[in-house]
Amino acid sequence: MNVRTKYGGDSREFTNYLVVHAGEAPLPRFPGWIYGDLHYHAQMTDNEGESGYSYRNVVRALGAMGMDFVFATDHASGGKQVDGAIGVSRCWTVEGEQCFQRPNGRPVGRTCPRAEVARPADARREDDSGCKRFIGFEARDLNPSRFAAARNILYGPKGANYDIDEDVRLGNVPGFTGRRVVPQVYLGEELDAWPEMSATEQRNGAIRFGDGLAYLWPDNDRCIAADGLSACRARYSKPYGANGSDSYLVLDEQGVPLADFIGDKLGSEVASDILERFRVPNPTPQPSRQHMIYFPRKADDASGFIPSNTTRFGGASRRLEDLIEEIEKKGAAFLAHPLVGLAPDSVIGPDIVPYSTQALNRAWSSPAILGLQFWNEDTRLQSRKDERYRIVVSALDNKYKYHLPWHDGSALGHFPWLWQRREEPQYPRRLFSNLYHGAYVWDLFLRKGLNANQTSNLDWLPRAEPRKWFMAGGSDAHGDLNFRREGRPCKEQWCDTPVVDTAIGKPRNLVLVNRTEAPLVFAPVSGDRETARYRNTEVIDALAAGRFSVTDGPALRIAIDRNRNGRIDLTDFQMGETFNLFPGEHVPVLIEWQSTPEFGPISKVDLYVGNAQRTFAYQRRANEGSSRFSHGPRNQFDDPGGSPSAYDPDPADVLQVDLQREANNIRLHGQARIFLSPKTFELATQHESLFYVRAFAQADGQMSCQSELEPGSCGTRLAYTNPIWGRYIGACGTNPDPLAIDADGSGFADICERDLTPCPLDEVAPPPEGAVIVPGDEGGRRVPEFTPDRTPRTPAEVLRNPERPGSPANKPAPRESCKFTVPL
Repeated sequence: MNVRTKYGGDSREFTNYLVVHAGEAPLPRFPGWIYGDLHYHAQMTDNEGESGYSYRNVVRALGAMGMDFVFATDHASGGKQVDGAIGVSRCWTVEGEQCFQRPNGRPVGRTCPRAEVARPADARREDDSGCKRFIGFEARDLNPSRFAAARNILYGPKGANYDIDEDVRLGNVPGFTGRRVVPQVYLGEELDAWPEMSATEQRNGAIRFGDGLAYLWPDNDRCIAADGLSACRARYSKPYGANGSDSYLVLDEQGVPLADFIGDKLGSEVASDILERFRVPNPTPQPSRQHMIYFPRKADDASGFIPSNTTRFGGASRRLEDLIEEIEKKGAAFLAHPLVGLAPDSVIGPDIVPYSTQALNRAWSSPAILGLQFWNEDTRLQSRKDERYRIVVSALDNKYKYHLPWHDGSALGHFPWLWQRREEPQYPRRLFSNLYHGAYVWDLFLRKGLNANQTSNLDWLPRAEPRKWFMAGGSDAHGDLNFRREGRPCKEQWCDTPVVDTAIGKPRNLVLVNRTEAPLVFAPVSGDRETARYRNTEVIDALAAGRFSVTDGPALRIAIDRNRNGRIDLTDFQMGETFNLFPGEHVPVLIEWQSTPEFGPISKVDLYVGNAQRTFAYQRRANEGSSRFSHGPRNQFDDPGGSPSAYDPDPADVLQVDLQREANNIRLHGQARIFLSPKTFELATQHESLFYVRAFAQADGQMSCQSELEPGSCGTRLAYTNPIWGRYIGACGTNPDPLAIDADGSGFADICERDLTPCPLDEVAPPPEGAVIVPGDEGGRRVPEFTPDRTPRTPAEVLRNPERPGSPANKPAPRESCKFTVPL
């Protein structure tokens, strides 16, 4: 791709290379569900080290890749850039150095050449004598003016979200016929919060996070070894409140204080004039930062803007509680990459500190904070320029050529090309570790939300309801439509290597926006009433309800089989919802997966079952090796920092569906039906006790890969669902219950009208030849699990002994759990 520019008498030519991976099939999805990225940086992210792409280009790219929406969560830093000095001379509509400032209306130096500039008819008389010189600084990211401009660019009469209609009308949005959804870019923000910690963490010099991890916040520039813990604690923290409190705020060193620091951290290629702007004569600790992705409901109203008001080098100035108070009035948010940050001492800018338990508790207590966006980015592969080709951009006679750093032995990156190496040996260990620790913390707070002692002080939460917190995913891409150039400043150019494979939509969220069977309120495109344009508020409502899953490959969803028909439909209890469980019945969980040859067949699906005390999960066996990604106890590569009691092992051997030996048809699209025993999983301990279930899936990756270094989706792909919550009701009642599992639509739980026996061997016909037999739970009974090409000879649910509604008062909790796997 060649671009020619001309400015004055100076003309230049730039040559770059466009690399696109064309997917083998459309993104897998369920009917009526839409894909979106919740953390993405577009054109209003504009600071000393970051930038993004224009809204109009992004919305077109969304349509081409099969995505339906993205929240442009540009930084809301405000303020001015450290290296953004601007000087502009203006004479009416003409800019240039020939114009000089006119203080008090009197010309200074030369005035505008009247021979070259025609005076506008409506110009004031004093304008005849000269021009004005404007001196200022480039704004840093979003501020109120830029937020207003962004609203207009996106939602105005000729905005990007409406201009895309013409592409749809002309058939220029690939795959649109199958989706019938107009892609949209919604306005959002990334906010900066000042990290807080407890008095204990301030005293000990460490913020505990994840499963056994510690962030040694005072150890900036190896401070502890040099000056001792006590001095460093005093230097890099301050009391949360003016009069002291049991909380403290975190600070770190920012700017460039020493020459040897420059060499160590940035290398010798960094341009000295760039570094000079960041130099601090006598550096003092400045506020660190944490991030939230915020979705304003009134995207077409300036009142939706929330400023971060960052400090000189980008640190936070606002406390988390102050931001939350404002978010509660204007929209909703997720904590962004809440566990990122293994050690202090970032380069030049502020450190990103992991959220402490104290900060997490503060966020969890607010209804506006929807959960944790702990799947952030999706980096697995990277390429760096070889030593033979150290020049990234070559120039000859004002012609500039970018050299792709692909691993093919050529300087220009001609095809065929491969990624140079994996991010980590064998598996992207850092990514998987972040996901493990994120899920661990998520489960902690899911269990906390089941505990009435913990939720009783939440005045906004109805009695006997769980506090629901959701998992979200975001690419955190900055432009990056197909890959990312990491970038760093260097002499005379931007050294944008390495290149990594994270990009927009990796990961992405699969959202059920329309929950009911009622027709959608469409915004027709060119008279096409079968085309939907979803408003940002509709998507925010679906996220707040938890009706979404997160993936970088296969589609995954779960439901509670309310009508007992063995398939997921809109009458079932969906992710984010709560159902009531009565004595004597199983928990009928349906898990559905769908993949494509690009992401590969599903190798396994795990179910997680949590009560207020513990979360049960499949535990990897010793002979399975580290390639089997699981969240069970000490399963994450036998992480020595992990807690041996992080998860309780599966007591019924039903929490993993192993598909490795199944035919590809079921591995690409299939369903598991799992009937959980409330007794075995401790779900029916007392009246109104709460519990949850969630699922996780792993796919093998692109089926056509000859090497895991090929472009595309080679290697393991993952998917997570959000939970469904259950509430145990200790006895059948005489009034209808809309939250009961009610197949016949009578208004009463089926178990209160008849006996249900899905699992015991004597109630199921003998298994067909070749069926897989798995052991039952504590009683040692055996139940059949049918292979994909086999089905039970009798229904999974055996109904007998009809009874009147409301009786009996109690039935014994079933002791058996079982699972069935079927193709779709």
